Amino acid sequence: MNVSTLFTILIFSAMIVLILLWLMQPLSQLGSQLVAKSVAREMNAPSFLGEQSIQSLEQLSTDTLAGKAWLDVLQKNERTRYRFPFIDKSSDPMREIYTVTFKITAQSRILYESPERVALLTEPSSLPWNQWLIQYFSTELTIPLMDAEGREVGSVIAGIYPPLMVQILWLITACIVALGSLSFLINYLLCKYLTVPMVRPLKQLRDRIRKVASEDAAVFMEKGIQLDRPYVETLEIAEEANKIVTNIRGYLETARKQTELLKAHQEELEAQKEELEAQNETLEGSQAMIRNTQELVRAKEQSVRRLLDNAGQGFLSFGSNLLIHSEYSAECRDMLQADIANQLFPELLLKEDSEIAFLRELLLKIFEEPEEFQIELYLGLLTEEMQLHNKVIHFEYKLLTEELQHEGAALMQKTMMVILTDITETRRLEQLMEEESKRLKMVVSIVGHYKDFTECLADYESFCDHEIPELLISNKPMETILSELYRELHTYKGNFAIFNLVHTVKELHQAEDQLSVWMHEDEEALTPRILAERMQALNPKAWTETDIDILSTTLGESMAERRDVLIIDKEQLIKIEDLILEELDPLQSRKLVPELRRLRHKPFTELLRMYPDYAVSLAERNDKEIKPFTIEGGDFYVDYGTYHPLARSLIHIIRNMVDHGIETPEDRAAVGKQPAGNLRCAAFIEQEHIIIELEDDGNGLDLDKVMKKALDKGIVTEAQLQHMTMEAISQLIFREELSTNDQITELSGRGIGLTAVRAETDELGGSIEVVTLPGTSTKFIIRIPYMEMKDIPNLAVPDLMQPLLQKTVSYLNEAMEEEEWVYKQDLRSDPAGKLMLLPVTAYVKLKGTLKGLFVLTADEGTANRLFQQLLIGGTQGQEIKSCDREDAMAEAVNTIVGNSLAAFEDYDPYVKIDPPVTVAALTAALTYPSAEIWTSELSSGQAHSQMGIRLVLMSENYSD
Repeated sequence: MNVSTLFTILIFSAMIVLILLWLMQPLSQLGSQLVAKSVAREMNAPSFLGEQSIQSLEQLSTDTLAGKAWLDVLQKNERTRYRFPFIDKSSDPMREIYTVTFKITAQSRILYESPERVALLTEPSSLPWNQWLIQYFSTELTIPLMDAEGREVGSVIAGIYPPLMVQILWLITACIVALGSLSFLINYLLCKYLTVPMVRPLKQLRDRIRKVASEDAAVFMEKGIQLDRPYVETLEIAEEANKIVTNIRGYLETARKQTELLKAHQEELEAQKEELEAQNETLEGSQAMIRNTQELVRAKEQSVRRLLDNAGQGFLSFGSNLLIHSEYSAECRDMLQADIANQLFPELLLKEDSEIAFLRELLLKIFEEPEEFQIELYLGLLTEEMQLHNKVIHFEYKLLTEELQHEGAALMQKTMMVILTDITETRRLEQLMEEESKRLKMVVSIVGHYKDFTECLADYESFCDHEIPELLISNKPMETILSELYRELHTYKGNFAIFNLVHTVKELHQAEDQLSVWMHEDEEALTPRILAERMQALNPKAWTETDIDILSTTLGESMAERRDVLIIDKEQLIKIEDLILEELDPLQSRKLVPELRRLRHKPFTELLRMYPDYAVSLAERNDKEIKPFTIEGGDFYVDYGTYHPLARSLIHIIRNMVDHGIETPEDRAAVGKQPAGNLRCAAFIEQEHIIIELEDDGNGLDLDKVMKKALDKGIVTEAQLQHMTMEAISQLIFREELSTNDQITELSGRGIGLTAVRAETDELGGSIEVVTLPGTSTKFIIRIPYMEMKDIPNLAVPDLMQPLLQKTVSYLNEAMEEEEWVYKQDLRSDPAGKLMLLPVTAYVKLKGTLKGLFVLTADEGTANRLFQQLLIGGTQGQEIKSCDREDAMAEAVNTIVGNSLAAFEDYDPYVKIDPPVTVAALTAALTYPSAEIWTSELSSGQAHSQMGIRLVLMSENYSD
């Protein structure tokens, strides 16, 4: 106790000293701050300057009388005088101790620095702890001295004298140690002389109890515990202990009696033991028989288990709680890759909460349903095939019923047995057979329509090589670019599906998904450069490689090279045509160019011939029936390149008719229709237009659903719908992203297919009409202009010159509003073959089926006025240069020729115009002996205003 008390006092004293050490530093800082501020406030006061007879603190000196007096006061403030009570007498001189130190500077001059401060800085203490405490309490504070203008002219550095703080700390520590020692001494004396009488009875009680534990307890039981001169408390403890002794004595008596009873029972048990041993001998014989029977049963059970484990199927069972029984075959563990005992059957197979809940509810209904036919219906809803752990598992369910007796009543217990069969290999073989079937279908389809296939493939490659890059660098909005890409890919997907190019169609379908995501991205984030990088990463041209490799493997390498037919790209044909027009004379051009263009012309029916077979095949794949049909009409010739994009887009109508229009055989029979549906496709000419009719006898358009989808997509409003006709509502199916199919499938659901048809129709300047009868039929009527291939007409010179004269006069009157131009004379031919020119001339060279020059010539005044009106809006007073006049004439001749040739629709495509050339000369006359020159002079009514046109035709062009 004494040691622990001493230790506690020491710890407590040390904590107090540390707390004092921590508190004394801020107190020292506070004292330094008060002293420094007091001295600085005194010196910064205006009265101080007056006392020192100075104008500013820079002039302060300690050599003057006032300075010495101030310094004497400052030195006195550094010391504190005191006497020790009861030690020093009143007559004794007072003791002194340093309390603060100062360092006062002015303009880098040290006015005063306490000697003790200097000593502390130069003479450190020899004791490390003392030196550390001095540094710890060195908390000086610097206060600036300011002049009247607020400039800093010096400083006051003051601090509490660190040795003083150290002495105070040691003094307090000594007091604490003395008080602690005194407390320990008082505590020791109190414990020694006051607690001994209290402890004596306790020691007696301890000794009595030890004696009882080490010696005979009988005396203790008889006499109890007796103490000499006990305190009341210890006496009470002894009395309680004696009560315990009395109770123990009673317990011992009871135990003695129970021991006698136990002896009697033991004798009785001995007799029963002998009887049981006799019975045990009889039971051992019975147990031997039971063991033999169990061995037979176990052998049978193991035989059955081996049979089930090696049957190639898994067997498990569960009751109405859906927990799988512990008895199951080893195949179950291999298939499900888990120890399935006591696991819930639904949670073992499924992951989604909704699916687990549905299967659990269905199984519970099976266990609760009493009717056999209803149970069969429920069993038919259970999952029969599922992919688990990269295996395809087939499930077969059998509900077993067993009758049990419980408390005299018969109960029916149901158990569900599940037979699991691994059919992974079977499905793999089926998939290989399906792929082989698709490959053969593709090969047969392409061989039967090889020409169409190669054209479609060439179009697609051209689309990848040329159209996509051109679209990406165009100035169209990003939304338009994505929509056009989407429509083209969607159309090509339908075209390649006709030829059963499975891998290509799959790649295009995935690309549609990707484009659909991009179409909903922020337009600022998706720039043309980023889109180009993404398209380059997709590499759409490579999507056909897998199918082409399959074809090459099947049909040979010659198929990939397409050597059996000659296919020329449309762009190459156009280049050849341009070369003919550039290099050959007009007569040869008029013969060859139409024939060359006819290479691109085919019977219109060839653009549609793939659709009948495709529609029938597509219906079969979707469990529908369509009667075979042929294209009606379409025996007229058209430019293949012009109408091919529209023909390709019609695949979307065919697919929609099969998917949305034609019903299943069961649905058609239910409404009194023939099981097989009818499709009709016709093409004919009517009033210089091509009419394409696509019709089915399906269930018609669901206009209510079309309106609902249009409202949901925000395409129209309720107010707009109220004023729309049925025809206008049916036209909504051509709006982008509107589809009546709720799910996206390979056939439909994206709402983009019919938009592609509308876009191609609009491109040709045509229209689409939809006629639908609910439950009966739907007809699409497409009307497009018929651009018939015609021979190049032969034009007489007057027929050609008359539009040139009219366009020239019209152009000049519009450009030069203040003048009225007319031609003074009709056309005349110059038999001498001389071309007379005015000072400013511009001409263009005509090539192709018309070779020659068109010349516009004028005097300088007329050319100047044309420039003023045409280029700078009639500004007067500006100097006009020669090049300005020539530019104005070049612009005029280029516009006149372009507008004139546009008047000859059948002639314009075969004439090429070179850029205009200008000539400036005071007078000029050119001779063309082998040419025919036609001239006409123009006049505006103003004096000295001259302008004329000249047409120079080479001799191989025309004759009158």
